[in-house]
Amino acid sequence: MNANRLTKERFKRFLREKKGMTLVELIVAIAISVIVIGLSGGYLISSLNLFGHVADKDLDASIADTALSFITDELQFASAVTPITDLDGTTANTILYVADKTSKNPTNGSGILMFHRAGDSEAINLYGDSFYHGKTVGIQYEVNLVSGSTKAVTVTVDVYDAQGNKAISRSKSLRLLNAADDTEPLAAAAALPVSILKIVLPTS
Repeated sequence: MNANRLTKERFKRFLREKKGMTLVELIVAIAISVIVIGLSGGYLISSLNLFGHVADKDLDASIADTALSFITDELQFASAVTPITDLDGTTANTILYVADKTSKNPTNGSGILMFHRAGDSEAINLYGDSFYHGKTVGIQYEVNLVSGSTKAVTVTVDVYDAQGNKAISRSKSLRLLNAADDTEPLAAAAALPVSILKIVLPTS
């Protein structure tokens, strides 16, 4: 019984001696917590923004590299190439060009990559609209004679963001070794960049 009373007395004394936080201490603790959370939140937001920026740059590079790789692969086997300014009379040829996203008509500006295989009835949107993620591409071809009748093509692919600002540019030059016998003369403006290229592929 005495032991029980002693325990109760000790507990009461413990409660009387235990001090809580004062209002000032509570305000200071809350202020420190807000500062720490604010700094951590700012760092997290900056990290997320940086990650989003890097991911967007990677997407730009992926679009440019994919388009450039397809075009240069087609050109590797070309027996003749001719830069042209319109699509009139080209239904029997393989054509690579950029078209307006809405009208699908050729444009010298930015749009989507269109591909017309020789013998097909119409050109196709090569990768589909979802490939671009709201971006557009601009493609230019520059054809030059490098020796004799051997032609070289420089292909430049530009990727533009949704606001029309150029985000990235990729370029590659290659000699058309299979086009050594291509005797079709280059037009005076051929060395200037054009957005439509007619490609003749060897018949199998």
